[in-house]
Amino acid sequence: MNVQGSPSVFITFMAWSISEVIRYSHYALTTLKVCPAWMTYLRYTAFIPLYPIGVGPGEMWTMYQALPFVKERGLYSGFFAKFSMSYHSFLVGVLLCYPLLWLKLYLHVFKQRKSKLGKGGRKKRA
Repeated sequence: MNVQGSPSVFITFMAWSISEVIRYSHYALTTLKVCPAWMTYLRYTAFIPLYPIGVGPGEMWTMYQALPFVKERGLYSGFFAKFSMSYHSFLVGVLLCYPLLWLKLYLHVFKQRKSKLGKGGRKKRA
């Protein structure tokens, strides 16, 4: 199967592209000191749906689909032989650990959101 044409790649590309456009627009407007409150809210809220979409049906599905290709081609076999494992085995391990590690990152971003927007999504008063 050609993974590049898979919907999972499109999902990853779209989720990450949208989040990057929002993030860098926020950075630019903040640097120019003209960032509207709605942009700050969007910056710290859009990740709620975009992050899980980009990771689950995006990145993880793409990695899963690539496993047969990686195994068949013996990708990075020389490098991973130093560690007595294959790249395929490494990717399987990553796929197994990914949800737990991702959850830790996702919850961390919620903490950042709370520190920037305050409780309930409203900006803290000075």
